[in-house]
Amino acid sequence: MKKRIVLTAVIAAAVIFGAGAGVIWAAGTLGTRDDPLVTLSYLNERFKTELIREFDEKIAKRSEELTAKVDAYLASAPSPGGDAASAPANVFSSVTLAKDGVIKFGAGAEVLPREGTAIFIGSRLPDATTGESLAGDAAMPQNHLYIIAEAGDGVKAGSDTLKLLVRGEYELVG
Repeated sequence: MKKRIVLTAVIAAAVIFGAGAGVIWAAGTLGTRDDPLVTLSYLNERFKTELIREFDEKIAKRSEELTAKVDAYLASAPSPGGDAASAPANVFSSVTLAKDGVIKFGAGAEVLPREGTAIFIGSRLPDATTGESLAGDAAMPQNHLYIIAEAGDGVKAGSDTLKLLVRGEYELVG
C-alpha cells in the first residue's frame, strides 16, 4: 500500500512539474513571431512598421521606373515647335497657330483641332470621326480627326489662337 501511495505521489509530482514547465515555456513564447496567436502589440509594433516600410520601398522603386520611362519618352518626343522631320510617325505633335497662320500637310497626315477655330484650305477633307467630308473653306469642328487626302491641303487659324494635334508630314506657312 505504501508503494501505491509513493507511486501516486511521484506521478502527481511529475504531472504538476510537467504542467508548470509547459506554462513557463508558453509564457516565454507569447507575442513572438513563432506564436500562432497574434497579439495587438505585435501588429502595432512590428507588422505595421514592416508593412509600411515595404510599401514605401515598392513605391520608391516604381516611381524610379516610371520616371526613367517618362524621361526616355521625353527625350525621343518631338520638340514643341513641331519639327516634322524629327517627329516619330506614330506620335502626335502639338502645333499652335496665331490668327491667319497656315499649316500645310503631306498626303496621309492627320490633324485634330483642339482649341480655336480651324478653317480647312483645299478641296475635300475626310472626317474620320463622322465618316463625312468637309468642303474647302469650311470650319472644322473641334476634337474630330481628319485625314489629309491630298498633299498641299492645309488649315488656317480663324481665331487668335488655334491648337492642333498633328501626325505626319506638315509645314508651317507664314
